[in-house]
Amino acid sequence: MDTPQLTPADLEAIAGAAGGGDAVLGPATDGGWWVLALSNASAASVLADVAMSRPDTCLRTREALTVAGQTVRLGHVLTDVDTATEAARVASTLTGGHFLQAWRSVA
Repeated sequence: MDTPQLTPADLEAIAGAAGGGDAVLGPATDGGWWVLALSNASAASVLADVAMSRPDTCLRTREALTVAGQTVRLGHVLTDVDTATEAARVASTLTGGHFLQAWRSVA
């Protein structure tokens, strides 16, 4: 998981939003997404045609789901950790936990 700042409250918010629609997509600051919740798992088939790890992956995912007839709600934005700069940014927002401990040991 590359969103170590994720909390149970974050997941509860996504689950709550998913109850009112077909899909919930949680955007990442780099243009990707950190979560996709679907009420119908077969809707995930659209992901086969969406290029991942691009600055427009979230947008393309949302468009593909919408074209497939899904109602898409957006969750809140999180930073996923792909680089040391992002790791430092995320660590600076944390007050505890394994990720922060690990980051401090290498930083």
